[in-house]
Amino acid sequence: MPDETLEPARPTRRRPAILSIAVAVGCVVLLWALREETAYFFQPRTPLDLGSAESSAGVEHNRHVRIQGIPDRTRTILIDGRWGRHRAIFRLHGSRSRLFVSQPRKHRMPPEVFSDVFEGRLLRMAEQPYFSQVYRYYVDRMTTPVDLPTPELVRAAGRSPAEVRDGDGGPFRLEAKDELFVSVLFPGEFRVQFDRARYPKAEESDSVLAAIGLPWGPLEDSRAFRSYVVRAGEAASSGLIERFRDPVQKIGVLPRAAAVRCRWGDVKNEGGKLVLSPLGPAPVPFAATTDGHLVAGAPSKTIAVAPERIRSVEAQTPFVIPMDAMILREKDHPNVYWYIAAADVALLALLAVNGVLLLRRWREPGGAGVTT
Repeated sequence: MPDETLEPARPTRRRPAILSIAVAVGCVVLLWALREETAYFFQPRTPLDLGSAESSAGVEHNRHVRIQGIPDRTRTILIDGRWGRHRAIFRLHGSRSRLFVSQPRKHRMPPEVFSDVFEGRLLRMAEQPYFSQVYRYYVDRMTTPVDLPTPELVRAAGRSPAEVRDGDGGPFRLEAKDELFVSVLFPGEFRVQFDRARYPKAEESDSVLAAIGLPWGPLEDSRAFRSYVVRAGEAASSGLIERFRDPVQKIGVLPRAAAVRCRWGDVKNEGGKLVLSPLGPAPVPFAATTDGHLVAGAPSKTIAVAPERIRSVEAQTPFVIPMDAMILREKDHPNVYWYIAAADVALLALLAVNGVLLLRRWREPGGAGVTT
């Protein structure tokens, strides 16, 4: 009977322990990376109403919220996304540039209907991947107005650079090249504008003004309105406004004012008055004639304005996004992150399986050092 040679049983090949450890570590890293999305998935489905943008200070990161505010459409940035999707980023007025909205769009064109109520996920803007590009774009290409008190300008006029206080009492530095927009009032003068659709001929609006018995003259024309300047004393001004209050007539009355654009280096103080050198056309003075008309005088290269005639002064400064600004990703509802919850469950299951395998290997005699 031939001898049979018995071959030793081959050892069962097992997964290397280092692979289980790597998988477990990878699961932990991914769970940590998804922690904020996971927390947002468990946010209440009804958004937290923060009220208006003016009263939303101190809002928390990664919350499902509703905010009401007026969008700053003049400073909107459009970011092109994947698969033809776009996001419009704009700030909300009254939030001191600390509250922005990221609004999804299917097209590059703005929506036909605008809303001032926004719902979605509130995040720290500085943590968004596009923050550095948006920050630099605002600084390089956009400006924001800063209100300056008139007494501060009267005190510092003629000095460049000059340290003044802004409308909030904060320090503000004026350089000679900085541009100012000065809103100047003309006491006793009113701007009366007629809707050209309602009054297509100048003779019609002229006859209306001639009937009120006050000095008047042509001011300017546009496609929508024909404007006049009317001079009325303190007693006649209330009657003038009352005369054209009826909206059916489509006649508007408001105090005459003009925005003067000038450089700070050209602003002087002469006898307590600010002397401005307009960069564009200067507002012209009007003189009354004997027949009750007002005639525009010759434009001047400078205009002297008493402080009480200045309604407001704005300086333009680069738009800087504060580092503590928040951004609301509109339509980012917690339910959208269901796939994050599913991924968490899968990662936890994978972590548990590999944890059990490592525990079994550790409990086997000599298993802690066996890798085959």
